Amino acid sequence: MLIKKTVPLITLIALVMSTLPLSVSQADSGTPAKISATKTVTGTRLLVKVSGDAPLSGPLWTAKIPTKMRLSKSYGQLSGMVNFKLKNVASGGQGEEKDDVRVTIALWSAGGKEIQERTLYDWSPVSATTDFEYRIFGDDGVKAGKYVWVITTHSSKYEGEGQLKVPVSIS
Repeated sequence: MLIKKTVPLITLIALVMSTLPLSVSQADSGTPAKISATKTVTGTRLLVKVSGDAPLSGPLWTAKIPTKMRLSKSYGQLSGMVNFKLKNVASGGQGEEKDDVRVTIALWSAGGKEIQERTLYDWSPVSATTDFEYRIFGDDGVKAGKYVWVITTHSSKYEGEGQLKVPVSIS
């Protein structure tokens, strides 16, 4: 009698479990973030010279950086993809070629904790604009609130870097 009641219960549990996603801890990071405000910025870096001067390079890239965005919510976690469109404007006039420019984008909490960072190493070979996907995963622990994009421009061949900080509101 116990077996007759247990088998249907186990079958029902297996049926319900088969309809659930395999991973409930990872929210979908492929859903594009809804961007409602941006700020246009230009990346430069310090030029290190023998005399100790450190003037800024000319513009190396430009982009519209999100300052207000909404992420998807899944299983109580926020996640999504931000597609940065970085335009490489390195002229080569000061020795900086397009392929030498590296851009690191990091998301920091307002309290000073780094959420994650990604670096763009390869620029589009066929266009001046490179799409750079930045995925925020549910496991990153992003909650609605204030954050800061910390964007660092550096070179694969030369010393010196430049840094921009752009506040972003995430909901």
